[in-house]
Amino acid sequence: MAESTDWYLMKVHDNHVFGPTTLGTLQSWAAEAKVSPMDKVSHDGQRTWVRAPMVPQLQMDWLIELEEDHLYGPTTVGTIQEFLSTGEIDDRTQLINCRDNYRGTISDLKFLVSSPRKLVASHETPLGKRRPNAHSKPDLPPAQRRGGEIQDSLQAKIRKLEEEVLNLRLELGTWQDRYQKLRRAYAEVAGETAPD
Repeated sequence: MAESTDWYLMKVHDNHVFGPTTLGTLQSWAAEAKVSPMDKVSHDGQRTWVRAPMVPQLQMDWLIELEEDHLYGPTTVGTIQEFLSTGEIDDRTQLINCRDNYRGTISDLKFLVSSPRKLVASHETPLGKRRPNAHSKPDLPPAQRRGGEIQDSLQAKIRKLEEEVLNLRLELGTWQDRYQKLRRAYAEVAGETAPD
């Protein structure tokens, strides 16, 4: 039976869409550090998109703790190997596994210490067909765009988290006001002194 070819990958840095392709090819791209944590994946004809780490089959399970407590990921073992080979991280770098909550240094993980530390060649599993995009830019190899991509990814995460915090604070204020109104109404019905 042939593998389904209705998977699509959208690169977040330029919104290019690759596909249709198979899940196996998508897994290869992720393993070869060609799928960033912010990239999106679709499996329903591009009607809905989810962030790539939300697809368990891509095994984007690792967070890399960079300096100053910044995290990159979730990403794959292949990306960790690439970061090691380019010197962006070292054996003392902390990793967190999102699936099982493991936390430790790269040197603690025997499978990483003994794995080859090489750059993934861009020809190993080329990204497939692109949908045309008027604002297209050539795809750089992962090693050349990784530094800026990490910074962009971190900035995007910070903006998103700041927005979520603001929304939660507004929601909390609304609920606190509602709670106080209900407490006063209850006190009035029960004949108690209304709380301050």
